[in-house]
Amino acid sequence: MEGALRMTEPKTAAEYLDRGCDKDDQKESKGAIEDYTKAIELNPNYAEAYANRGCAKEELGDKEGALADWQKAADLGDEEAAKWIQEIKEKGIKNTQLTEKVKSRDDLVEGYNLNKVKNDLINVYSIEEVAKACNYFVVDDQGNEMVDIDFFKQAVLDSENSLLDNRSNDEGEIYDIFQGGLIRSDFEHGGEVFIPISLIKKNNDPTYYQEEQQALKEGKAEIITSDDDRFESYGFTEDMLIAYVSNAIYVSNDLSSLGPLEYEELAEYNGFRYEDCHEASSWCDG
Repeated sequence: MEGALRMTEPKTAAEYLDRGCDKDDQKESKGAIEDYTKAIELNPNYAEAYANRGCAKEELGDKEGALADWQKAADLGDEEAAKWIQEIKEKGIKNTQLTEKVKSRDDLVEGYNLNKVKNDLINVYSIEEVAKACNYFVVDDQGNEMVDIDFFKQAVLDSENSLLDNRSNDEGEIYDIFQGGLIRSDFEHGGEVFIPISLIKKNNDPTYYQEEQQALKEGKAEIITSDDDRFESYGFTEDMLIAYVSNAIYVSNDLSSLGPLEYEELAEYNGFRYEDCHEASSWCDG
């Protein structure tokens, strides 16, 4: 690959810079850093070489090295590098202010409780969605939700130490996110929901009835037809699909119960339209 980037070995600082830029274009950051370093050795006041080497270091995740090189380039008069430094400083101030505001919340999910919920959520939702559900955000003056991802990631790491109290993290509880908040499955309570087959078959909204449509296609759906004793006793006038639902509970930051989901919310959570469900449905038995 290197032979394709040059015909002869560079001799001047400018030539090393040019080859470093070529390597950057080829995503060869390590090789680019070597050439930028050689350019700096030949010309210690080469601002562009410092700036470019800083970018290559940032590409490799070396933020401290990148900042040092950009600062040197700025000191040598590189206005663009100076602008980068200023932007980073401003961003750092904003991030610090955001973290302080988030820390002031008294409803953060943290420690042992965060460790309990994270394994159920991290592989299903984005890190931002999980952080928001665990209250690692504030609302600015314009009404925008500002999520502190870095602070949340550190809280997740810290939560792993919370298991030192020897409490079991496997208590048969499953946590999820609904409408932006944390919920916990309630397997002790549930029921049967009856949905007209005709409404499921004609549904074209991917938000609803995907599992039910698939079950109908595969002949795996449980259906109540007119020859079933329950058909008349429940007051059905058409064939009904039976969907079994378990309840769910809203939880606070300490994972204590805030109350169950309403039936309309349970329908949405399970992928049903509440208005489609027959009045004979039993949402919460037991």
